[in-house]
Amino acid sequence: MIILPLAFSVSMVLLAGYNGPDQNQLQQQQSASSANEKAGRMAAADRDAYLKTARRDLDQLSEQIEALKLKANKSGTAMRASLEKKIHGFEDDHKNLEESWQQAKDAGESSWQEFKLSFTASMEKLKKAVHNATR
Repeated sequence: MIILPLAFSVSMVLLAGYNGPDQNQLQQQQSASSANEKAGRMAAADRDAYLKTARRDLDQLSEQIEALKLKANKSGTAMRASLEKKIHGFEDDHKNLEESWQQAKDAGESSWQEFKLSFTASMEKLKKAVHNATR
């Protein structure tokens, strides 16, 4: 039975000697937490800005595709057939980009970075194709 009082005494001595984290450790933890929060806010702001720019680009592409449709309707038979084929492909690509953009709003950080790379490449490819078709 001497073990229980001895264990209690040792526990009390150990607890009495422990003062918790020192002030320096607390400041470091607070600084790290603050830096993480700031980085998170900056990443969210960058993401929001990118999504707004992407939305604007998608809307502009939609307008350009509609302009191509008008051009096709005013063109001769051969030119109309060629443009309509291109327009159909542009509309499919635009639809896929729209769906990706919608999904990106809810993406986590790791999938967000992957999305951004893929979306940017696809957007540039479609912009170039539509631009070349409008010449």
